[in-house]
Amino acid sequence: MLITGARLPVLLSRLPLLPRADAYVVENGGRVFWPADPAGAKPLRLEDLREDAAWRDGLAAAGPAADAAALPPARRVGELWDAYRALGAAGWAVDAEGYSANFRVRVKAPRTPQELAAALAALPPSLQYSFNMKTADVHPAASGKAAAAAAVLQHLGGTRGA
Repeated sequence: MLITGARLPVLLSRLPLLPRADAYVVENGGRVFWPADPAGAKPLRLEDLREDAAWRDGLAAAGPAADAAALPPARRVGELWDAYRALGAAGWAVDAEGYSANFRVRVKAPRTPQELAAALAALPPSLQYSFNMKTADVHPAASGKAAAAAAVLQHLGGTRGA
């Protein structure tokens, strides 16, 4: 399994260079993709992957998956996008380009990391955050890399090692 906080377009651009995996998880656990032929010999392409719609649909805080494809982040529904709009309106540098179940918040002067920590602490319980290269990734609490990994393992019939 390959798990990353990257946006789907980043994964897709690197897909031919990556090793084969039983599952590909992006957006900090927000999206899970299954290869149609995990043991195939040719390099993977987007057409070779199938998104786990049930997983994505289970992330209510991110709103409908169809909205992510059709609407700009500022017009999407769900607590994730409410937080995106609120943080943006408060002057934070928010970025949702290429994301459907995650967005990023960067600290830019005159803001401080301590102010970002306070803003993130005020997020509703339906959301969580993690840090990736000094940037906060905000995503539904139902997702996250650990939750997605557990779901993939369950789907594959595996168990978590010690």
